Amino acid sequence: MSLAHHLLIALLLLGAGVSIWLAAVAWRRHPERWALPFTILTLALAYWSLGAAVELSVPRLEDKIFSLNLQYVAIAPVPLILWWFAVAYTNRTHWLRWYVVLPAALIPLTTMILVWNVWEGAWREDAVLDTTITGISWINPTEGFWFPVQIGFAYLCIATMLVLLSYEAWRTNGMRRRQAMVLIAAVFIPMSGNILTITGVVGLDITPLFFSLSGIVMAWGLVRYRLFDVGLTARQLLINSMADGMIAINRHNIVVDVNEAVVKLLQLPRKDILGKPLRAVLAEQISKEQYEAFRRAGQGSCTCTRPLAPSGTMCASR
Repeated sequence: MSLAHHLLIALLLLGAGVSIWLAAVAWRRHPERWALPFTILTLALAYWSLGAAVELSVPRLEDKIFSLNLQYVAIAPVPLILWWFAVAYTNRTHWLRWYVVLPAALIPLTTMILVWNVWEGAWREDAVLDTTITGISWINPTEGFWFPVQIGFAYLCIATMLVLLSYEAWRTNGMRRRQAMVLIAAVFIPMSGNILTITGVVGLDITPLFFSLSGIVMAWGLVRYRLFDVGLTARQLLINSMADGMIAINRHNIVVDVNEAVVKLLQLPRKDILGKPLRAVLAEQISKEQYEAFRRAGQGSCTCTRPLAPSGTMCASR
């Protein structure tokens, strides 16, 4: 086996490991509606990655085809699970009706059956061993008529997911918007690899190779934006509905988030508020003594007692 071969298998195993870790993190939040589909999704991606590693490891064409067929237990339903997750994450579970889900599930179920060649030529008309890259061999198939049906269904599900997440990012702000954008990026990464594969730009299916990178993006989102902290999201929505302004700052007294009331009270765009020192943002609203009292307080909050508008006051907190 070549160095490139070992590197590919290592990337696939890394992707499987990251997916299993994400599944464990999500399941800790299992009371949330999105947790079950996300856990199933990440476990399916882990299974897919492990199966792809086995496929690359075995030398014979028959063994590779058998391994690939087993992978379709996860590959076929992944698009539908992605759609399920997006529906749950954006609080549209009323879409999950049996007369919607059952017909949609028939397509991946049919795919899982046809890959075993029960209808000759339906899924795969022929397959040869491709050794274009020295030290690496993979299946080069001639696809049957059902393949474009599965691909069309998959990208319809993915497109719906991206529309839902994009709308969520557009209609929200602050942390919730950033969380949605992280999820969009995490979907686009393996999707780009899949597009390169099905269009024939690369012969080897590189889709599962991108799972590790996608998982790293989601791990970053967990740390940076508390990706699946739905409680945080609920609190943010509540704070955004308040008439009084709320400003969140870091330990250096730099503004990191504000609610809608602050934007209205200061009559400034959000981008002109975020990242600025608190003193500069509130220069005309609080005295130097008030600011110094807040700065010395450390943890806690300080309320501006001078109204910025007839509607009320503002609070700042670390």
